[in-house]
Amino acid sequence: MKNNYIFKILLFALFLIFLSCDRIFITNDFYFEKDDLNNYQLNTNQTNILKIIGYSKEDSLVLKKCKGAVSNFSIFEIPRAAFYDFFVIDNNLDTLATFTQFLSQTKNFNNLEITMLDVAQGDCFIIKKADEIALLDGGFGSFGHYSWQGNAVPILKNYLYQNQIYSAKFLIESHHDLDHYGGLYDLKDDPNFSYDNYIYGEDCGYQILDNIYLTSDIFFEVIFANQRGNNESLVLMLKYQDFDLLFTGDIEEETEEIILSENLNLDCEILKVAHHGSSSSSKEEFLKSCLAQDFLISAGRNNPYHHPTQITLEKLKSNPKANLFRTDINGTVKIISDGKSYQLIW
Repeated sequence: MKNNYIFKILLFALFLIFLSCDRIFITNDFYFEKDDLNNYQLNTNQTNILKIIGYSKEDSLVLKKCKGAVSNFSIFEIPRAAFYDFFVIDNNLDTLATFTQFLSQTKNFNNLEITMLDVAQGDCFIIKKADEIALLDGGFGSFGHYSWQGNAVPILKNYLYQNQIYSAKFLIESHHDLDHYGGLYDLKDDPNFSYDNYIYGEDCGYQILDNIYLTSDIFFEVIFANQRGNNESLVLMLKYQDFDLLFTGDIEEETEEIILSENLNLDCEILKVAHHGSSSSSKEEFLKSCLAQDFLISAGRNNPYHHPTQITLEKLKSNPKANLFRTDINGTVKIISDGKSYQLIW
């Protein structure tokens, strides 16, 4: 009798806990199903969803819609078949629902893919759709001898060859600093790798608002160019339908002010934070003009510059709805978009 009484009390306590967590619940109203393109689409009638976060034992992902796009949340790639725990976050940053679902392995073939490669201290981005590829910066590569520089390993070249990539349409050097061009020079000097165009950030020949086309519908819009020095990096907006990603190289506040004075449209889904998160970059006015939904920082673990700095991190926190992805914490981060929504994997 006593045990039965204790059991009823425990049940009542669990019921009270459930009532107190009325924003967090597990529901069958949310689930993913495959479409004709082998992508997973979220099945729900909810319209106030900000993002969906998923975790398996080995992989993590975030799903978002492009601003202004009428689209569903899509999963374009699952690295490994696994059970994923999903958290559906609404526009008030409350957890609208949680659910667990087994997802089979899928591979992206048809969508835009951007890889922020972990090259230690430095920048390196692989922009790809089908067989069209652009490489934007390459880290130190074999020129960096310290651990925070990558231990003189040609990380970009190794990654490309491991993925059977031996050519590119563009090699783009945002500016002539070793932590940006080193990995590109590993490829320039390799007879097994071919490329169509090498674009130098300094004296590149492009003007503001010129377009550099990767495919007929994916291009870089030039935001700033034709200057010299660390503070005068080539600044590019990658555009694909409703998806925009702003690459800022190592520009500092001086150049950010010049860009702001041009009254250009800097609105983007994702911002590559300038100069590895240095305190000399990322003016609050510049960040506000970008209206980014997510931030990327490429920096080496234990680098002597203390990138990213706490000052910059605090500025980024002023946008609580945006996620921050860092190579020194998250490692390599991949972004996949169909031009309407996008997925981040790490």
